[in-house]
Amino acid sequence: MHDAESGADVASFSAVVHACAKANDVPRAESWVEKMHAAGVEANIVTYNSVINACARTANADRAEYWLERMESSGVVPAALTFNSLINACAKAGDLGRAEKWLIGMHKRSVAPDVVSYSTVIHACTQANQPDRAERWLEEMRGSATGSKSDQGGQGRQPNSFCLNSIVQSYARVDNPSKAAKWLTVALDDHVEANPSSFCGVVGANVRKGHLEEAEKWLARMLQEGHQAPRTGDGSHNAVANAYVARGDKVRAATVRQAFAAAKSSQTTSRPYPETNNSRPTTNADNSRSGKWR
Repeated sequence: MHDAESGADVASFSAVVHACAKANDVPRAESWVEKMHAAGVEANIVTYNSVINACARTANADRAEYWLERMESSGVVPAALTFNSLINACAKAGDLGRAEKWLIGMHKRSVAPDVVSYSTVIHACTQANQPDRAERWLEEMRGSATGSKSDQGGQGRQPNSFCLNSIVQSYARVDNPSKAAKWLTVALDDHVEANPSSFCGVVGANVRKGHLEEAEKWLARMLQEGHQAPRTGDGSHNAVANAYVARGDKVRAATVRQAFAAAKSSQTTSRPYPETNNSRPTTNADNSRSGKWR
């Protein structure tokens, strides 16, 4: 802006700060906020949110917290979006406790967490292979949504596909098939999109635990939900069939393979069958189906 800086308004400065944030350039974003103050222009919530977002994009939790302090000391009240960026900065920095602290801090400041607030912390917990920790936040999220369903905010805190699939797959990775199946069932009952990787995770965890009947049930349910069947991997029909063979039940292994072949032939062949754990969401859940081979 050069000589035009003295004539710029808050919107102009904020636009530049936002552009620097999108470029992940924290020093430049910060320098423009300082130029605002030097020009006698007060930063507003948009300005502060932009610079905090820049810090979040670069996993700089220290600077994100610094700008929140500056924001509050200047009399600008942070909103959910502000805290979401701050939580994201902590999560990206791998500081799970710090992310949780700011989620709790939202309540202390009478700012209602939204689905992004909870989802960011839940995902951070699952990435750290701490599904029980993620589950506590998911339970709180569901409780807050239920308790506030009479207002618009409650609807905005309903667990989404990202949350539920994350926790299903996290429990599957630590070989806790019962908890993984519990949350996959919740997703299906709530008509939340459950992706193929979640089904494969539950199948694979049951196979590794030797719960072959449960594995078979969830593999059948995956197909009945309209997902393409995996060709290979822990969550595939071959894994279930091979486990039956290892148990000495070749008859059941043959039944699984035959059922898979029949299901495969009945499914659309408009796209190739995906490998296990490399699939993406394809259909909404329908909890009216039985989860057994037809």
